[in-house]
Amino acid sequence: ICGSARANLGPPLVNRRDDLRQRAAVSPQAPLQTPVYRLANHQVVPWSAFKCAETRLLEVLARPDEPLGQRLWLGTWILEDLPPTGEIPSLPPDQREAARVFLAPFLDAVGCRDQAPPAPTWRCEPTLVPVLKNLMFSKVLSFHFDLATSHNLGIMLALTALHAEARYGVVPEWVWHTLGRMFMHGGGMGFLLGDQARDRRETLATPAFGRWILGLTEV
Repeated sequence: ICGSARANLGPPLVNRRDDLRQRAAVSPQAPLQTPVYRLANHQVVPWSAFKCAETRLLEVLARPDEPLGQRLWLGTWILEDLPPTGEIPSLPPDQREAARVFLAPFLDAVGCRDQAPPAPTWRCEPTLVPVLKNLMFSKVLSFHFDLATSHNLGIMLALTALHAEARYGVVPEWVWHTLGRMFMHGGGMGFLLGDQARDRRETLATPAFGRWILGLTEV
């Protein structure tokens, strides 16, 4: 995730619409598409329902008056079209360790494998929120898997950034680049592809997983 993208530099995409369409028309790479739209694994929905859920997720992410963890929590309920119930859980030690197993490849990559669960300060929120919105809007993950998996990987990106913030004081430039490589440019797919990742895919494709792993922010 380069500095220019994080700082939202350059003209807005809406002002480059014609240029982008011209570039897409001559691109040798086929446009991203999917034969079906899924809110969660095995939950096929029409495009209108998929787009509505995605729009609501983006709107919740943009709320400035709620902590980021709470916004991500609300998003998991949107995917089930249910009113939010309860609060982000405080995981007991055994479940906390189980949750960190899912994060382990990403924490390793940013030097935070042994980092204690951080308090949810979210000082990196101004940078992180546009990143999460772009991850969802790009559909790289939601088209390939489903919207719940995309949202849950966004939660894991946020938790990885939170650990890095606790370790280094601020999220370093090299960590942002690493997060971009792992989550924004298809690296997250490697975490979910292959026969050995089947159980992982099934787990990540449930909104309940997002609510559970967010318990790492309640320490």
